[in-house]
Parts: sequence; C-alpha cells; structure tokens
Amino acid sequence: MNVKDVIETEILSNGMDGEGVARVDGKVVFIPYTLKGEVVRAVVKQVKSCYAVASAIKIIVPSERRVAPACPHYFKCGGCDTGHIADDYRREILLNELKNNFKKIADIDFAPHELISAGACRNKLSMPFGLKDGKVVLGLYRQNTHEVEPVDCMYQDARAKAIAAAVCAFANERGLSVYDERSGKGALRHLVLRTAGERTSATLVVNADKLDCEKALAERLPDYCDFFISENTRRSNVVMGEGARLVKGNARLAVNVSGVRAELSPLSFFQVNDGVRDALYKAAISEISSPVLIDLYSGIGITSNLACDRCERVLAVECVPQAVKDADRTAELNGNADKIRNYCGNVEDVLPTLEAGAPADVLIDPPRKGCGAAVMRAVAKLSPRKVIYISCNHATMCRDIKALREISPQYQLTACTAFDMFVGTHHVETLVVLSKKIPDSHINIDVEFGEKEGQFSLKKIKERAEARKPKDKVTYKKIKDYIEKTYGFKVHTAYIAEVKRDLGLPMYDAPNAVEELKRPRAHPTTRMVEAIKETLKHFEII
Repeated sequence: MNVKDVIETEILSNGMDGEGVARVDGKVVFIPYTLKGEVVRAVVKQVKSCYAVASAIKIIVPSERRVAPACPHYFKCGGCDTGHIADDYRREILLNELKNNFKKIADIDFAPHELISAGACRNKLSMPFGLKDGKVVLGLYRQNTHEVEPVDCMYQDARAKAIAAAVCAFANERGLSVYDERSGKGALRHLVLRTAGERTSATLVVNADKLDCEKALAERLPDYCDFFISENTRRSNVVMGEGARLVKGNARLAVNVSGVRAELSPLSFFQVNDGVRDALYKAAISEISSPVLIDLYSGIGITSNLACDRCERVLAVECVPQAVKDADRTAELNGNADKIRNYCGNVEDVLPTLEAGAPADVLIDPPRKGCGAAVMRAVAKLSPRKVIYISCNHATMCRDIKALREISPQYQLTACTAFDMFVGTHHVETLVVLSKKIPDSHINIDVEFGEKEGQFSLKKIKERAEARKPKDKVTYKKIKDYIEKTYGFKVHTAYIAEVKRDLGLPMYDAPNAVEELKRPRAHPTTRMVEAIKETLKHFEII
C-alpha cells in the first residue's frame, strides 16, 4: 500500500474519534467520515508501519445510520466530526468509547448508559483569521490542518455572527493584515466571541502591542458588544495573550447559573453549552453528602457557590491567581464569602495544608490534561467520602481514577453520566462518582505466626509477596530520561507514542501523548526511532 493508492474496502468498526476503521492487506486503515458496515472507495493519504490513513472519495454501500449533515460547511470545516452519524448511533459510539477507556485505562468494567443533551448552541467560539480570494475572512480550521475555512456556524449566536461580520468588513476596508504562522508576521490572529444574556464579549487577538485603528473598529461594533484587545506575539498555537485590554463596553460579562451570579473576563473558563452546563452542575452538586466540600480547579467559583446550600463550608483550590480573585468576587456577589475559602497554588501542594475539620467530599473539574498522579495521591490522603469528578477528556480522567484506586482501592465507581456538551463532535463531558467503600461488618480472627506446624510462616508470606510484587511502571518520563541519559538527546512524548503505535503497543497510559499525536508535527527521525525501540527493549516492553 502506497500514498495515492485507491482502495475499496468495508468499514469494520468506528474508532475513538468516530472515524471508520478498515483492514486492507493486513494493515489497519483509518478513514474519517465513514461508518461501520459501509463499503467505500478511498485514496491513501498516509502510510505507517502498522496503520494507514485514507480519505473517502465515494460511499459505495452507505450505512443505514448515515444521515445528511445539517451544516453546509460540514466536510470542509474541522469544528464538527459526527454530523454524518444518526443520533442513536452517535450516542452508541460515544458511550462505547467511554466504556472502553474505563476498561483499557482505569481497569474498571463499567458500561455507562446515559447521555444527557440540552440544546446545541455554543456561547463561545474562537475563530482564526484567514484569507480567501485576497479578502480577510473568519472561520475554523479544516480537519487536521491550519487552513482557515470561512464558516457561518449553525451553533453560534446570531449576535456574535453580526460582530464577526462587522470585524471582517472593517479589516477589509482598512487593509489589515492576517497573521502568518510560518513567517510570524501579520496583525490579525483570532476573534474570540462569548455571549451571555443580552451582551456579547468580543476579544480581538493581535500580533502587536496595539492596533492604531482599534477605537475606530470599536465604534463600528453594536452597542451590546464589549470589545477587548488581547496582545499575543508568541510563535505558538495558544489563542489568547496573557491579558485582555478593554476598548469599549463593560469589563465583565454578567452570568447567572442556576441562581449563582458571576462575572466573566475574556480569560475566564466557562462551559460552552448553557443548558448542558446547568444539568451537569445540578447533577454534580446533588452527589455531595458531606458537610465540607473540597472543590478543586473551581475556576470562577460557580460550583463552590452552588454547593453552599448543601455544605457548611467549602474549601476551593485553583492554580491560577486570577481564577482565585474571580472566585472571591463570585462568593461576595452571592453572599457566601463566610462559607467559602479560596486558595491559590499547585493543588498537590495546597491539599495537605487544608484543615477540613469534618468528613469531606472532593469535587474535581480539571482542565483537559487532567490532574496527574501527584494530585490524586494528595486526594487519597484526604480520605474523602466521595470523589466527584467532572471531565472534558475521559482518557485523562480514567488515568486519574486508576492512580487514585492504585493507592486507595476502596474507592469504587458508583455513578457515571455523560453530557453532550460538544454537540456535533466525538467529545463528551463526563461526571463520575467514586465512593469510599466501608465494610458493613467485621470478623475478628486470631492468627498465630511462627515456623512450627499449624502456624503462619512470616518467611513464606514474605517470599510470596516478593514473588508477586508488580514491576515498577515504566512511564513515558522514565523512557525519556533513559534516552537522554543513554543517547544524549531528548524526544517528545508524542514520538514515543508514535513508535509504540507503529509497534502495535498500547498508548493509553499517557493520554496526553495520544492527544499530541493529533496535532500537526514532524515525525521522529530514524535515530530517534531506533533509540526509542532499544529503550522499549531495555524496559522489556517489547
């Protein structure tokens, strides 16, 4: 099989990103936008040692589960990837992937069955600038590229669309330049739009200290628009700069979540789907059973304030200083400053210093990368009654659950609900509850240790324990450190994951590396590949 070959094949299953999975000449082939049971004609785009990627050019035998996408941009824009799948089958795919990650990563047999939906409108959209026919446009990146496809997103608020159109018109009138990733030149990078209530926040991200015409642009925008400039001159994929400067309107966007008032800045984290967010928070808060809640990664503090009706005290920990200030402000707005204490610092460092003073529950809502083993060890030492975990990436969530249960196996997964936060995509928001299992009764047994007949031999117990002692886990960090020490150069975790994938080895012990593989990047050199393979042999992985 070679690049540009045309193949005809049957799709055997759907993968973790919703793509079709076929097998041609003994090689796995991933074909996006295809469904299990279909027969397709496709052109090969990429060939690796253990798999290939192809693009469908004709659906010869379509699946009964295929539907016509509602969006005219669907096959060009990379914003959505499940618009061709019937709702019932999409639900099946999403829940099966969650079930598989529980098994493969967390080593838990659990079959989630509930996917909560509540509307499809997004309150926030970040759009890159591009050029089409010499004109400045706003849109979304095409799948697996940084090529901007102009879109009129069906999930975006009409007021936000009007602002985007006004910004593009102004940019073309003034001849403003568009940022080029390769040269690092050009002014306009992104427009970030967020709507709440009657107002919309618009943040123009520019590759400069300021725009000479920013006040003139502000005058062109609707009265309901709060307009900001964010300066980002870094050569990276990060959208926003370190701050956002108000040019026009209100500095804060007022929101109300199930009765909790809060104020958002352009840099504040806020769930993108209002209806699903409210259902998610309601479900999470209903699980609290202790008088004290420890709320980790609480953002602007909405969950902390929602919990005040059920808890005597809330101790919240956040890594970002601005988030702590925002959370303090939210507590003041809702009259809960006497019940909520917000802390700032690395979560694993702050947790051991907390004095809960009563049995506690822990609520975790981390960023996409998850918590990590150090945080989960700190959580385990608290010995909470429940761990309530909200996640937008169930691969890293399952990794964290595994880390917790390796330290404290008494925590059992007692509830799991998936939420369709990101309609049109293969992503879900997940709520899981891990409850501390307490024995119902105790049995007292007298045991006599010794080496005589009828006694339990401590020597033999020790020998059996040593024989059954599990090997130390070989982490990606260990592999990287060994390569650097032995061969004198560094390798990225994504390169290790790529080699493991090519060898048919599991990669799920480092979900972040798996995510990195989806980003456009160069492949490892031959020298790197050989060093990684030799290191895997050293650690007896292959």
